[in-house]
Amino acid sequence: MGTLTTTIPPPRYDHVYRGPVMERLVSAGEMAQFCGGVDEACATLRHGTCYIYYSQKRLPALTALIRRHEMGHCNGWPGSHPDARTVTRYEWGKQKKPKHGVLLELE
Repeated sequence: MGTLTTTIPPPRYDHVYRGPVMERLVSAGEMAQFCGGVDEACATLRHGTCYIYYSQKRLPALTALIRRHEMGHCNGWPGSHPDARTVTRYEWGKQKKPKHGVLLELE
């Protein structure tokens, strides 16, 4: 088993989006339509609403971290991911249980 990692935004983008958020679990075909070649998730901001699309192939246990990453994009974090922070599987085990509508905090 390899080490799994993901990235989260820098602190200035790492907060709950202050407008409406629409989240959808989509098929591979819809992922291609909404997200291009992205595998797990993507986000777009349209008319003040943050749309987050999740692949049905994503790892369900990582949904909170994926949401955190994508919400960073709705908060203005560029797709080139400047100043991204890496979270490893070991650190995921330290995460607190997420509450609805609240982003996880790293310990």
